[in-house]
Amino acid sequence: FRPETLSPEAVQETVAESFREFWRQRISTLRPDLLEWLLSAGLDMGSLFSIVKDGLSGKTPDVVSPIPAGFPGQAWQDATMLDLASRKLEIASVVTDFEADMTTNLDAYLDLVRRNRYAKNAYEQLIVDEDWQGLVEAIKKNTGDYTPRIFPRPKALVERMVALEAMDRLAARIAINQIARAAYDFVKDAFDAEKRAGGLITFDDMIDKVHEALSNGAARERLKEHLRENYRAVFIDEFQDTDKAQYEIFRRLFLGSGILFFI
Repeated sequence: FRPETLSPEAVQETVAESFREFWRQRISTLRPDLLEWLLSAGLDMGSLFSIVKDGLSGKTPDVVSPIPAGFPGQAWQDATMLDLASRKLEIASVVTDFEADMTTNLDAYLDLVRRNRYAKNAYEQLIVDEDWQGLVEAIKKNTGDYTPRIFPRPKALVERMVALEAMDRLAARIAINQIARAAYDFVKDAFDAEKRAGGLITFDDMIDKVHEALSNGAARERLKEHLRENYRAVFIDEFQDTDKAQYEIFRRLFLGSGILFFI
C-alpha cells in the first residue's frame, strides 16, 4: 500500500460518484409506475445515500436486507407491480362494499347513531352528507366500543382496508431496504475495486484490518503481545463516539491486561 491513506474528502467524493452511477443505472431505469410508488413511499436519493455511507462505516443494519433473485430486473419489477395492483384492486372492492352497505342501510345506521350521543357526535353528519371516505377515516380513528355494535359489517370492512394498507406499506419498506442493500453492494464493490487498483486504504480499512487480525488472524496472539508491550496504558478520548469494531479492538487488547481509560 501507499504510505498515505485516502482522505475523508476523497472517500466521500468516490463513494458519492459510485452512488450516483447506481442511481442512474438501477433507479432511474425502473418502471415509471414502480418508481412513482417507491418515491411516494419514502425512497429518497439523499436518505438512501446516507444509509449507504452508514453501511460502509458499519453503523446501520438496514443494508443487510436480502436481495431477491433477478433484482431489480424486469421480472422483479413486474412481479412487484402485480402484487401492488392486486392489493389496490382488493382495497377498491372493499371500499365498494363499504359504500354499498352504507347506502343500502343508511336509514337504519342513522337511527342507531342518533341513539348514542357519542356516535351521534362522531358519525351523524358524515352519514347525512354520505361522506363515505370521511366515515371510513372516522371509524379508523374511533376506539369507542359502540362503533362495532352500530357498524358491525362496515367496521369489519374498514379493518380489512387498514390491513391491506399496512401490507402495502410493508411491501414498500421491504423494496426500499432491498434497494438500499443493492446500492450498498454496488458502491462497496466499485470502491473496493478502485482501492485495489490504486493500492490504497482508508482509515476505516485500518480499523477493519486490525479488528480482523485480532479476531481471526493466525498471528493474533503475537500481535496482542507486541501491542501490549508497547502500550502499557491507553486513553480513549470521546469514548461515546467509539463504534463496535473500535471498542472490540481495545477490549481484546487491553481490558484486564493493561490500563484502559474511557474519557
